[in-house]
Amino acid sequence: RENRAYLSSRKISVPWTNKNLTVKWDSFRDKLQPGQKEKWTATISGSNAEKAIAEMAAVLYDESLDQFKPHSWMQGLNVFRQDYAPLSQRFENQAKGMSRLQGQWAPRKFKNTQLSYRSFPREITANLYGYRYFGSRGRPQMAFRGGAPGGPVPEMAMEAEQGGVAAAPPMAMAKRSASAALNATDDMAADAAAPAGGGAAKPNDPAAGNTQTGPDLSQVTARKNLNETAFFMPHLVSNKDGEVTLEFSMPEALTKWKFMGFTHDNELRSGFLSGSAVTAKDIMVQPNPPRFVREGDQLEFTVKVTNQAPTIQTGVVRLTFNDARTNKRVDSLLGNLKTDLAFEVPAKQSKTFSWKIKVPDELGYLTYKTIGATRKISDGEEGYLPVLSRRIFVTESMPLPIRGAQTKKFNFAKLIASGNSKTL
Repeated sequence: RENRAYLSSRKISVPWTNKNLTVKWDSFRDKLQPGQKEKWTATISGSNAEKAIAEMAAVLYDESLDQFKPHSWMQGLNVFRQDYAPLSQRFENQAKGMSRLQGQWAPRKFKNTQLSYRSFPREITANLYGYRYFGSRGRPQMAFRGGAPGGPVPEMAMEAEQGGVAAAPPMAMAKRSASAALNATDDMAADAAAPAGGGAAKPNDPAAGNTQTGPDLSQVTARKNLNETAFFMPHLVSNKDGEVTLEFSMPEALTKWKFMGFTHDNELRSGFLSGSAVTAKDIMVQPNPPRFVREGDQLEFTVKVTNQAPTIQTGVVRLTFNDARTNKRVDSLLGNLKTDLAFEVPAKQSKTFSWKIKVPDELGYLTYKTIGATRKISDGEEGYLPVLSRRIFVTESMPLPIRGAQTKKFNFAKLIASGNSKTL
């Protein structure tokens, strides 16, 4: 109408609902304990709600693995015919660009320019948050806000030497106090929780005024089974009532798990079921180990204590290291002299504690074990920590050109001189 075309295309699909299977949970718990034995039950039914005998492939794995590579299964068998039309209609004016009679358009001349400035790499500057650079009597130093563990704030200590603390402005003093409180270490927090007039109170130290019995860490069992796949059952078959049962034991990792189940039967009907579960405890001790260490490394090994209970929890957290081959304690070799730290974690919150260690030479493969407990609840985790040698394999090569029938003499000077090396 009036040189206008009104085109419309509608597709009406007839769904293959008679080829769908419905899978629903009969018994499913999404909050589990690590290492718990569990039994889930699902029911499979057809399009008319009749019970169906079908096969199921099921898997339960750590959902965090999807951050590396998303994993999903198809939702059904896509083997049924779907109608489609390859024809399409268009009615419009066609766009026409400018044409040339002779020659060609001159290309535009341009030059890319990029401005760059010298700067520290992001890996360095990103880790300097909270640090300030100041000079003390002409000697530059790098200090963390809040000062060393158990020590004064650096600027306050510097002013104390110069007799200027009393003259400091109240706002500046308040700012420094807040900074020190926000950046206090775990040792300082433990000292703050200790009785007045002394150091940190030991859990079972009657002299410190603590007559209550503290947690016995020797009775705490650490979690070892940290498998990332709880189960993979590729061939489950439902009974005559359409019920399929999954019996398994959860790994001991504290994480969120993803479940997927795909069903099909001999009539090419199919269905899909998904879900998620979480393994957690009221007190969770979760270490953050490096994937490996190298001889000579100095690092802080951190452990997070999470309180899921509705009340504040106090206790002790411990980190120890053993030789994986002999199972002997090697804390003294790593400089881990203070293995136990006291903690006080409010409800529904978490705190991080750290231990400074230094890896000596020829130590070998290690195992770490971190446990924590209150007087009623406990948790722990144990794992492996590979130690790489500081030695480096050096490869040297020399070309040996021989052209035709001849005899040549080659002198491996570096190989001969290597006998005098003190580090080879």
